[in-house]
Amino acid sequence: MTSPVLIRKDVAALPAIRTPNTIYIVRRSLGFDLHITDNTGNLVFKLNNSDDPLRSPTFTYTSGTLTGITYEDGSSKTLTYAGDQLQRIDLLRGGITYRKQFNYSGQNLVSITETLI
Repeated sequence: MTSPVLIRKDVAALPAIRTPNTIYIVRRSLGFDLHITDNTGNLVFKLNNSDDPLRSPTFTYTSGTLTGITYEDGSSKTLTYAGDQLQRIDLLRGGITYRKQFNYSGQNLVSITETLI
C-alpha cells in the first residue's frame, strides 16, 4: 500500500518535527533545496548535487559597483577598480588567493596576468 506524499514549500528551514512522507522545499539564498522524509518523518534525504559551492552567491556592492562575491563554501572574490576599469580580481579558495590582474592600454584590455599569492 502506498501512502500519499505531501509537499511543503517556501519554508526557511527544515522543521524540528517533520511530517512523514513529505517533500520540503527549503529556501536557500536565491534558490532552494529539496528534502524528502521517510515514512516516519525521522530520516531526511536531501536531493543530490544541491551543494554546489558556486550556487547562490552573495553579492556585495559599493556605491552601485560590484566589489565582492561570497560563495556558500566560504570562497570569495574581491574586485578592485581604478575609476570605471576593473583592475584586479582576488579569488580566495581553500586558504589560497588566486589573483587576476587586468592590464589596459587606454580603454582597451590588453592582457590578464594570473598569479598565486
